[in-house]
Amino acid sequence: IILVKMKKLGFGITATALSFGLLASPTFAETPLNMNEKPQQLEIRVASTETTVSKSELIQKFKEIFPNKYDFLTDDDFYMTSGHYFPDDGIVRYDLGFHKRLSGNRYVGGSIVFAGENLEIERLYLDPIDVKDAMFPAKVSKEEAENIAKKFIEQFTASKNYKLTDDGTDYYYYGMNQPLTEPVQYSFSFVRMENGIKIPDQTISITVLGNGDITNLYRTSYVKATFDDAKIRISDEEILNQIKENLSVELQYQVDWDYNTGDRKVSLVYAPTIKQGVNALTGQWLVGDSFQEKAPEIKKVEMLSKEKLPPRQQGITVEEAKAFAEELLKIDSDKVRLTIESIDETTDLYGNEMLYVNYSYHYERGGYGASIAFDKKTGEFVHFHNVKSEVLKEIGEAPKNKKEITKEQALQKAIEYLKEYMPSKLHQYSKPVQEATEDYWYYDGYIFFFPRVVNGIPVNGDQLQVMVTETGELRSIYSDGFENSNWPQISKAISEEEAKNKVLDSLSVELNYVKLSEEPHYNLVYTPIYNGNNLSYLDAISGEWQTPYYVQAPETGDEEQKVSHPTAEAELNYFIENGYLEIADIENFNPDAPITTGEAIQGLVKSLSYYYGDYYYMEDSDNVSQTFDNIGPDHPLYSIVEQAVSMGILVPGNSFNPNATITREELAAWYIRALGLDEAAKHSEIYKINVEDAGDVDEKYIGYVTLANTFGLIEVEDGKFNPKRTVTYAEFVTSAVRLAHKSQEMNVNHY
Repeated sequence: IILVKMKKLGFGITATALSFGLLASPTFAETPLNMNEKPQQLEIRVASTETTVSKSELIQKFKEIFPNKYDFLTDDDFYMTSGHYFPDDGIVRYDLGFHKRLSGNRYVGGSIVFAGENLEIERLYLDPIDVKDAMFPAKVSKEEAENIAKKFIEQFTASKNYKLTDDGTDYYYYGMNQPLTEPVQYSFSFVRMENGIKIPDQTISITVLGNGDITNLYRTSYVKATFDDAKIRISDEEILNQIKENLSVELQYQVDWDYNTGDRKVSLVYAPTIKQGVNALTGQWLVGDSFQEKAPEIKKVEMLSKEKLPPRQQGITVEEAKAFAEELLKIDSDKVRLTIESIDETTDLYGNEMLYVNYSYHYERGGYGASIAFDKKTGEFVHFHNVKSEVLKEIGEAPKNKKEITKEQALQKAIEYLKEYMPSKLHQYSKPVQEATEDYWYYDGYIFFFPRVVNGIPVNGDQLQVMVTETGELRSIYSDGFENSNWPQISKAISEEEAKNKVLDSLSVELNYVKLSEEPHYNLVYTPIYNGNNLSYLDAISGEWQTPYYVQAPETGDEEQKVSHPTAEAELNYFIENGYLEIADIENFNPDAPITTGEAIQGLVKSLSYYYGDYYYMEDSDNVSQTFDNIGPDHPLYSIVEQAVSMGILVPGNSFNPNATITREELAAWYIRALGLDEAAKHSEIYKINVEDAGDVDEKYIGYVTLANTFGLIEVEDGKFNPKRTVTYAEFVTSAVRLAHKSQEMNVNHY
């Protein structure tokens, strides 16, 4: 066999991830790993002499799964990699991909991973061939798409038990909207069940377009394992009482990141001490990756340093950063070549000057690349991930017979690394207040989180993170601190007793099967759920439960108030539900009233492009542009207007009146500019409008109105265009949908 570096796609869910991520509120859990520097799984590739599956077999399998759909592809359009597997499961996989030009600049492509003896699809990504029927209004409803998804996964779940959950990927919005020019997508998530109980690390996610096409699928490997006997578990009531008798709460600061604006907000919260769960058979407490007899307790804050230490050095130059990186990264092997690819000087969102040293290791069959981030002012690490061990493993020179250290020794090593690489920060951070997480399966070592301390209490969401190998080497070090001057006053918090009662009143438990080690066995664990939602937290000042920004989604559902209209009801509700239009008072909303230019430009920008809010325009805050005198950075429509200018919809001028109404000829001009035909439309002398009231069209709009009428974007009424009449909400949304379809047809996009 040949060892090569490949990244295992999807989520590698370990016991640590389960206990600190899926099964516990992120509010009360540790900050996740730096995803940009996440360790990679070692993939073992099967030599060609051992491969028994041919490309033609995989192509045939693929076309059987999608009968008649991809018959236009020839064998030459496909490519295949040899078989490979991951050490943790040994299942042989084969990658099949294809790419073909359809016409003009239209291409179709896809990639499929077949796994196991039966060549079942494990991962799937397919470019849609034709999305006309998938765009809003979609041909297929969500209920119909759900049935399509269920039928599709039956091919590898027929003898297994998977259940649809509400944990679909569309739950996370991160402040982004889906443009109307893209097909409607329905995302579904299925979780494996055993004895009627969830196995959270055994999942299938699938995406179905609005025309019924399946474009994405990912499923975790089906693990053959033993399971705790659910028949002999302790009752829910007994476990609930056990948790209630041992639960306490503590004050923490909680950092909440608004991905829509890039802002971070700090709340004062009460966090429960019991987060991970209880063994359903023994009643032992799950702490980290093991069970213990003693209930989790609040650990005393113990600062890493009682006084501010001097920085690692007084500033660092590009030359010094390069020299330091070369010394730190040098590797004891003549089979590997270290290359410093580049050094970038930049400023982060908080104004800190940074140096990024980008490096790579090259060897005969591949390579690894990563970066070291330095604080330019102090010469200290901001983040660093050590990939030496991965490189040495792959060339067969991994160090052997090194003595493994204990958790306590690993903690001491982590502190030593912090003192060496981040000394000036240590007076602000505490030793871990929660158990270290061991994960020999995925990370080969220990992960420690050192929380920041403000006003004597820990800050959840601002911590130093250190990963130490089982032999004491530094695997990674990471800091994500930020300056904040508005820490809520502890004196304003409700009492600890009141908070504890609120937490207890909200408490419920959920049964899950959790795998705690490499051994193929799942333990039955009762997980505490607070407020019926494992993502909510108790605000210590208001005494109310809150939900983090990053999981807040537009509220939808049958209970939501809907708009009624004889011709534009579906479009109006879609625009409102997706945030294209913001209507404060739905009950008194009149769809036939004139829409303002501010509302229309917002609806147009959000329906035609990805809209990131103010975050897009704050990246270079020292050089922000301002097109109109009256629409500056402090105006609520500033980012919308500037994005509309960049899209060519609005023409720069002295001012833009967001409170004015918009006429049909003005809207026609916006639409034609959105299609990129502004220059063509300016030549009014070459156009003749085929409407009865052509003479009423302003000369400068003749070309725009002609094209809008020809494309059918704005409907003619009894042979008349009525260019001076104001546009209503209902007219705007229906015409904007037609514009989106025309944009897709012409392959015009703004993202």
